[in-house]
Amino acid sequence: MKKCFNQISQIQRLSCTAHTIQLVVGKGLLAAEILIARAKRLINFFTSPKQNERLINAQ
Repeated sequence: MKKCFNQISQIQRLSCTAHTIQLVVGKGLLAAEILIARAKRLINFFTSPKQNERLINAQ
């Protein structure tokens, strides 16, 4: 990021560059949000009493 911002002074169309950076960050955050949602569902699944009992019996 530091290198990117240091090179911004060489860029002619700053608004387009800022928008592109915003889109890239947004896509990265979307991937992280999907992963977090999957982890939450997995945690909720195994913390339910019925599934927790099944997990303990399987171990």
